[in-house]
Amino acid sequence: CSQVVPDLYRGFYRCIRCGHSEAVDVDRGLLVEPVVCVNCDGRSSFEMIHNRGMFNDKQMVKIQEAPESIPQGETPSTVTVIAYESLVDSVKPGDRVQITGIFRAVPMRISQRQRTVRNVFRTYLDLIHVKVMMPKAQ
Repeated sequence: CSQVVPDLYRGFYRCIRCGHSEAVDVDRGLLVEPVVCVNCDGRSSFEMIHNRGMFNDKQMVKIQEAPESIPQGETPSTVTVIAYESLVDSVKPGDRVQITGIFRAVPMRISQRQRTVRNVFRTYLDLIHVKVMMPKAQ
């Protein structure tokens, strides 16, 4: 399990010309900065105020199939699972779990400065429900 990290879901912007503030929700993983201030018609005059943003808890967990359920000599496959809010820290390393989630595939960029993407996708699971079948023996 990774550390719990903040995940921005609402950004807060303030116009540097007139002080007008605006909250913007994250939509499909993107936070779009306001372009024009509705108060002073200033263009590209917004700055993000980080401590006024709203965040959710987020944790990345790697799960792998049980060693006894795979043929001898093969390596167990792993999947990255992303847990949010109340599901954060709901499992511990070594727990046997049954999970329900949404399988997602995200294209990987060749470089951060280019819009070109690879033909290989990064896959992960957004966790919806987890049931601990057998906690790790203590």
